[in-house]
Amino acid sequence: MRIKKLIYEDRVVDDPIIIRSLLEENNLVWLNKAEIENAVLEIKDGKLYWHRGVWFFGNLDYIIWLDGEFRGGEWYNGVWYNGVFKNSTWHNGIFMNGVFENSKFVSGEFRKGVKKNSTFPKVNEKNKISLNLSDRIIKFNNF
Repeated sequence: MRIKKLIYEDRVVDDPIIIRSLLEENNLVWLNKAEIENAVLEIKDGKLYWHRGVWFFGNLDYIIWLDGEFRGGEWYNGVWYNGVFKNSTWHNGIFMNGVFENSKFVSGEFRKGVKKNSTFPKVNEKNKISLNLSDRIIKFNNF
């Protein structure tokens, strides 16, 4: 089963036809193109939450990922709280915790987690910007 259940406005929906309709109503039709299994989702305050399940392949536009496995595809934006992200490309968003495996991290914020056989952008110390507020105040006052 692609979507096991969808929590929407304090009700639980498990009928695939109603789920598809609710996704369309909430401009989440991109999710219908993804290969997923046993997903438990929630639409709350206009945002899509992924509680658990397996994402096999597809392009993910924006989501709040609470737990589960992301096994292949393109992650374009969102917040990742926990789970396994592998064999995929991370374009942007915040990775809070979990396992990042055999994947490519293009940009965004990686807070903590386990990195396994993945590529991350190199930090070039020469191009790194560091502002020291006290130095700026002194230079301004001496102007």
